[in-house]
Amino acid sequence: MSKIRILAADVDGTLTPKGQNLMPKTREALNRLHAEGVLIGPASGRPLDGMIINKWKDWGLDFSFDFAIGMNGGDLWTKESDTIEHFYQLQPEDIKQITGFCWDLDLNVIIYENAY
Repeated sequence: MSKIRILAADVDGTLTPKGQNLMPKTREALNRLHAEGVLIGPASGRPLDGMIINKWKDWGLDFSFDFAIGMNGGDLWTKESDTIEHFYQLQPEDIKQITGFCWDLDLNVIIYENAY
């Protein structure tokens, strides 16, 4: 494999044990990779907000994230722009149709509006 340039990873259960902080060896590896020029950011199914973007502080990393991916790829924040871009958002009529399929199923449908 050629040199790694970007690392995006899920948080709970991937980078960290669910709901916990980074393990020491993970923190050390991320700090080393970033020092070697690898761009690093979390990827999540959750909406992007300051909590995810600033998680590096809680984790004791030596750097701030270069980017963050949210909504399973629908949102992208980059340090360069410091803005969240939204991609492929569903229109209200599409959401209504999709959720309509779920009415007779034993599901809890969650629709995010303005990231919540």
